[in-house]
Amino acid sequence: MVLEIGDTLRLLRSEKCASLEAVAQAIGVSVSAIEHYENNTWCPGKNVLEKLAAFFGVTVAEIENGYSVMFDHTTQEMLIVRQMSGNQIRIVSRTKATN
Repeated sequence: MVLEIGDTLRLLRSEKCASLEAVAQAIGVSVSAIEHYENNTWCPGKNVLEKLAAFFGVTVAEIENGYSVMFDHTTQEMLIVRQMSGNQIRIVSRTKATN
């Protein structure tokens, strides 16, 4: 399952330990706009995507292509992964699956 842009932005913000306010201030939009982007109710335009990519240290393509959710049957964990070059992935987050 590939996550939507808003989910990707939320993960990037979490990964960077940045508040909604910090992101909004850094890219020149309101906190409400960031909330709308993260909730997938608004889609950021090209200019905003470029500013977000610069803030998070990723490319616009990485934001647009997003993250994927995978399940590791061996460890019984849900993994949030980012596609890297070739067939490589980077695990961004993991959580133990519960019944």
